[in-house]
Amino acid sequence: DLNYFINPDKQVYVRRINFSGNNKTADEVLRREMRQLESALASNEKIELSKQRLERTGYFKTVNLTTSRVPNTTDQIDINVQVEEQTSGTSTLAVGYSQSGGVTFQAGLDQINFLGTGNRVSLDLSRSETQDSYNISTFNPYFTVDGISRGYNVYYRKTKLDNLNISNYVTDSLGGGISFGYPLDETKNFSASLNVDDTTVKTGPYVAKAIQQFLQTHDGKLLDATTGAYEGQYLSYNLGLNWTFNTLNRPVFPTSGQSHRVSLDVALPGSDLEYQRLSYDGQVVFPLGERFALKTYTTLGYGHDLPFYKNFFAGGYGSVRGWRNNTLGPRSPSINSFDAYGVSTQPFEYQEPTGGNALIELGAELVLPVPFRGDWTRQIRPVLFAEGAQVYDTSRNSKIDLGELRYSVGAGFTWITAIGPLSLSYAYPLNSQDGDEVKRVQFEIGRLF
Repeated sequence: DLNYFINPDKQVYVRRINFSGNNKTADEVLRREMRQLESALASNEKIELSKQRLERTGYFKTVNLTTSRVPNTTDQIDINVQVEEQTSGTSTLAVGYSQSGGVTFQAGLDQINFLGTGNRVSLDLSRSETQDSYNISTFNPYFTVDGISRGYNVYYRKTKLDNLNISNYVTDSLGGGISFGYPLDETKNFSASLNVDDTTVKTGPYVAKAIQQFLQTHDGKLLDATTGAYEGQYLSYNLGLNWTFNTLNRPVFPTSGQSHRVSLDVALPGSDLEYQRLSYDGQVVFPLGERFALKTYTTLGYGHDLPFYKNFFAGGYGSVRGWRNNTLGPRSPSINSFDAYGVSTQPFEYQEPTGGNALIELGAELVLPVPFRGDWTRQIRPVLFAEGAQVYDTSRNSKIDLGELRYSVGAGFTWITAIGPLSLSYAYPLNSQDGDEVKRVQFEIGRLF
């Protein structure tokens, strides 16, 4: 026979949770992220999870949690949370430059912790050679005490895609929407949005043939028979569904964890154009010792009945460095001379990038240590990278062929400056083909990839 004698240890409860260092952020904003509660049994797992959730907000530079025994008791402790706040937003009045967008003039306000409430408020006014954008949005991550979020946005965008290495047309889009998010558990979230978008498309005299054919078959108006310029206006009601999984230890320059996002965009019945667009974005970060990390990332996309201005594009920063932005993938001959009836009178001489309905992007970065200690590790990130990408158009009977992926290797760094992120890279294309537009040195100011 076996006799078991169990002597339970004395259970320890949390008396108080004390916060310090939050000079701007309201106490309730920190308290709602705590998974260890007052008057509850102390749990090392919940205390650690509370620290991680505070770090993921992006409001704090450092978060330290310590425990202390309550005097004259044997079963109570206090938890002391010491935070160091950091700049949680930017007020921008700046001039930037990127090789893809040229000179950019920007004025805006982007606060992820507006007035210490934990809400995000964003106002962005920008003009560049490729896009004029005006956007106002708000986001409340705790619209209810259970963590249901709510957001609004209103925007106007004018995109001059002929300056983005894409075919010669301009889009004017006006729209807005509302979104709600529901936390499935500590790391998973589901959100839904309803958006209204009114887009007007105008082509120039050298538009790609595929785009002209689309406008001809979708109620486009011929503006000029001599140049073959068309105009089309399309109103859509879009339902967006998103599932996210996130265990990254911090939102910018993470050193461990992973994130995955699956998004579905559906144009609802009643829209001028009905289409579906599915995409996936993921990254996994593996810590290698104390100062190195390996980051892998993937983007996949597929669309059905996509209008040409909703196509996927590949090449450049955020895709595969070493190629000019948006130049990979399907091309269509441009129509460059017309008779009085709008019929081309010259052979097609130039192939315009038009994007496609299928996208594959993948890559890996070895994060290198910086020679400085302290805050520099959160402001500068040097990397060695290997990337590959390609875009396809299965609607034109082309197949997804992994052998057509373009690859590059190189080195780069990103620096979080007072005027925004600055990124610089040198990439060596491994398998460029005839007709590819290669650009080995690339840089961006104001966008974080």
